[in-house]
Amino acid sequence: MRWSRYLLIAGCLLWAGGAAGDPMNAPSLQSADDLYMACGGGEAQRRVCEGYVMGVADIMETGIVFNGYKMCIITVVKAEQLRAVLLKWLQQHPERRSYSGASVTAAALAEAFPCR
Repeated sequence: MRWSRYLLIAGCLLWAGGAAGDPMNAPSLQSADDLYMACGGGEAQRRVCEGYVMGVADIMETGIVFNGYKMCIITVVKAEQLRAVLLKWLQQHPERRSYSGASVTAAALAEAFPCR
């Protein structure tokens, strides 16, 4: 069951990247700065960002400690809300935009949805 969810997420990421035009020119989310630009960009870029954040959130939701971070979401959270959490976090921490997209996403989610 979990694998089908991950395949769906991967498919959405590929679709969202293709929605931006040529898939070879889809934004690469290698750094947090790339992710920051995508999250604050046009509609297609925001969808890529949302898919990326949802992917990290789905992994962390399984209880896995991701890059040293753990989160606990106890309510339904929409993709747009997760994107807003990450965008705000990146605005508050510009010094971390050179880090990997995955590590800052995990940090932002863990801060916004701490385990108690």
